[in-house]
Formats: sequence, structure tokens, C-alpha cells
Amino acid sequence: MQYVERVQRCQPGWRQKVDKYLSLLLPGHCVLCGLDAPPSAICQGCRSGLPHCSGGCAVCGLPIETKGSHACGACQQSPPPWSAVWAAAWYDFPVDRLVQQFKFRRKLVVGKVLAGLLRDRLLSQRCPRPDLVAPVPLHAWRQHRRGFNQAFDMASHVCRDLGLPSPTLALRRKRPTPQQLGLNASQRRVNLRGAFSWNGPGLAGKRVALVDDVMTTGSTAAECARVLKRAGAGPVDVWVAARAR
Repeated sequence: MQYVERVQRCQPGWRQKVDKYLSLLLPGHCVLCGLDAPPSAICQGCRSGLPHCSGGCAVCGLPIETKGSHACGACQQSPPPWSAVWAAAWYDFPVDRLVQQFKFRRKLVVGKVLAGLLRDRLLSQRCPRPDLVAPVPLHAWRQHRRGFNQAFDMASHVCRDLGLPSPTLALRRKRPTPQQLGLNASQRRVNLRGAFSWNGPGLAGKRVALVDDVMTTGSTAAECARVLKRAGAGPVDVWVAARAR
């Protein structure tokens, strides 16, 4: 019987204690192959076979053709509002399946795996330490319907593992927007225009890490980064578990 991790803040104290003991008594299983796995919930064989990101543009994270170049031609000609993208893996099989299980089937143990991959990427590449971590928010009704915010869940794991302050909730989605799935880049930009707001104190040049599960066209990250910049943020780094090519 596989033990499925639950978000602790959603559980009463007695349930947290029961879950803690269950995690010690029952063997963990790899989220991909189903065989026994360490506490990370993914075995070494499956982990090594993932499409890890490497050699991409430091600014947008996409594959880059020119060897030794820091940024791709598009980012040099028209820099995005963020400073850098740090992605753990490409949004290819089986990472795409993991993201979908986490996001739409609420398999929270998968979120812990994705957060672990992101944490290891940040550590291995010596990512600059942020002053503030801001998950991409969901609108209130969508979060209520889904039951959780996958970006906040991932950010909480990463912050704890890296010894960072808890993620802020000051970045808000102030209006509901249609699903981005199926929209092209220009439609995504229009869809998200004016959708976010900053409801916290001024950021006064602070480095902010913007966390999300997947980055596709970058429209969501761009809109959030603009809001953070208007609040006074300095460099905005984008941290994602998966980057679509």
C-alpha cells in the first residue's frame, strides 16, 4: 500500500502524527516505476533517466544553438522582464505526466519529487539566494476547486529545504482567467494582462524568486515579473520544475 503524502497545514494535529508514523512503517515507492524508493519518492534509475535541463539560454531557459553564449538571440534583442530561468527538467515524458498527476490528480507526493528536482538544480548551479519567494497564484475560486495551489506547495518544499523564509502570499491573481492550455503566445499575453497584483509592502530592490510548476511561453512569468518590478523588486528569477521547449 503506497503512502500518499498530504499537505500538513490542511490536517489536524492528530492526523499529522499518524501520517508521520505511517511514513516510517510503510515502504516508499517510486512515483514512476512503483518499486521501492528512498524518502525522495523516486528511485535513482528513474531519476537518472529524466530529461534534465542543461545548456540552455540563461535568461529564458530554452535550448541555445550558439555554444558558449550566455543568452539566446531573442533574449539579447528583447530581454524579458525577469533576470534568469532555473528549470529542473524539460517538459517531456515522463516529467509531463508527473506534472499532470500533481496538478490535476492532487498526487502531492509527486509535488515533493518535482520540488526536490528543482532544489537540486538550484544547488548544483549555485542559484543566487533570493530575499523573497513568490509562488504564481491561482484565483480564489480555482484554488478552492482544485484544493491547493501547486506552485505554493512546491515553493514551500523548496524554501524549507534551502532554509529560506516561507513563500509569500502577497502576489495575488485578482481576476479569474480562462485556461492557458490551447492558446498561442499572443493570446496568452492578452489573457493574463492585468490579472495579477502585489498586495504587500514595497520590495525596494529585493531579489525575488517566482515559482511555478511549468513554464511554456513565459507569458505568466512575464506578467508576474512586471507586477513585482512595479512593486520595486530588483532581479526576478523564475524557478520552475519543467520548461517546455
